[in-house]
Amino acid sequence: MKRAVCDAPSSAPQPLPMVWAEHIMRAWLSLILLLAGGFVASGDTVLRCSVCQSRISGQFLWYSAPALAEKQPVCEPCSKLDTKCAVCSLPVGNRGRKLDDGRWLCTKDFEAGIFSQAEALRIYEEARRDLQTILAGTGVLPGRNISVSLVDGTQLKKSNQAMPSEHEDRSLLGLTRTRVAPGRQFQHNIYLLSGLGRARLAAVAAHEYTHTWLHENVPVDRGLDRDAVEGFCELTAYKLMALRKEEVEKKVILANAYTRGQVNAFVQAEAAHTSNESSNGSRPASTRSCPRQTPSGNSHCAKTVQRQ
Repeated sequence: MKRAVCDAPSSAPQPLPMVWAEHIMRAWLSLILLLAGGFVASGDTVLRCSVCQSRISGQFLWYSAPALAEKQPVCEPCSKLDTKCAVCSLPVGNRGRKLDDGRWLCTKDFEAGIFSQAEALRIYEEARRDLQTILAGTGVLPGRNISVSLVDGTQLKKSNQAMPSEHEDRSLLGLTRTRVAPGRQFQHNIYLLSGLGRARLAAVAAHEYTHTWLHENVPVDRGLDRDAVEGFCELTAYKLMALRKEEVEKKVILANAYTRGQVNAFVQAEAAHTSNESSNGSRPASTRSCPRQTPSGNSHCAKTVQRQ
């Protein structure tokens, strides 16, 4: 006797008709292509000129300088501009700002520039406090006998020309004048150039403060080389920037050619733990004019590049 067998309903999915399978396959393929296209579009970055912000197509130049964190693309028309930013050395277009003293600043550096006397004093005081730690135990640390003024390029030039100086007016960033009254009573006047960013202004303040320290701790008749004096002041500024991890300003200081390599020698000596020898060989030659200058020849263009 045969039993009737009733199959239970199967839980396995039934095969889809071929036409539905093709529709699903096409949908998945379209989604994959769409995502892939999105990734390609996001990876194809648009290169824009650092000066005019226009999209670069065709020939352009890469600009590099110690004051730039990385090289910057500049289109060919902007590379032919005569005016340069006094801070970063990039060409300045219509978006730049011309200061009353004739300097040009790019938009970025103008917005970051210090033009307030009160803000400049805060930056100086912060630098002085850090420098007193760096110079601790090395002699008298000047303090209340220092006046600090934020001035433009015209005022700085007048102060520099008031006494004989070997330094070019156009490259000055700071200046220290020291008067000595009977009984070795010192009065220092520090002039800082307006329009510099916070880190650059702090480095200049450190340089000028070191001049006041040298004046009060070293006899005038030592008659030491000017390059050694300026190099030591730059070393102190370099140490402050290293303490604050200001890598761009460290590059600017090392690229400064007006010390004729002295700052580089002092930095190497400091790294070799011979700071005593470097400080003994870097005392002021006079108390007349002690300026901080801009690096010379700090900007160059790399090879011309073609972009489609």
